Amino acid sequence: MKISELTEFRKVNRPTKKIIDGKRVYEKIEFELKYDPNIKNDSYRLFAKILDILIGIFLLYLLIKNDVIKLTPTVYFLPFFLIFLNSVMESIFGSSIGKFILWIEVVNDKCEHLTLLKSVERNFYSFLLFFSFPILRGALADTLDYYDKKMEKKHIYIISKRKKRRIKAMLNKKNTPNN
Repeated sequence: MKISELTEFRKVNRPTKKIIDGKRVYEKIEFELKYDPNIKNDSYRLFAKILDILIGIFLLYLLIKNDVIKLTPTVYFLPFFLIFLNSVMESIFGSSIGKFILWIEVVNDKCEHLTLLKSVERNFYSFLLFFSFPILRGALADTLDYYDKKMEKKHIYIISKRKKRRIKAMLNKKNTPNN
């Protein structure tokens, strides 16, 4: 079973045309919908990205100051350093430093950490979107939707670590032969 195959039931009270004693009558309808584990609030993701950039700048500054890296044009090297650092962190620990602080994790369709190659691709698109923000200010909502749909097609999810246990339980429940 995969996350993309999970469903959940939602109950909705729908108003009818009937009115009894001056009150509208509601009917309860239950829908089976595709489960969406992604974090709904984009500000958490944005804040995690800002933390990643600030921490990356600080780490790069320490490496250059201590002569570990001899690099003059650090501004041009920063995005590549951040993409590499975040990709390695996501493939090993499931989250970058900023995501770790905010309890966010990036997982694949089986609720596992991404491979290094998938993580590099995800971080490339993510940083491209982040650094093009001033240019795309008017089309930001469309760009975020495009990015989210691209990640959904690749079955990459950005989840809360609190939800991970629930998602794994749902996956295990669907995998049992009795269901």
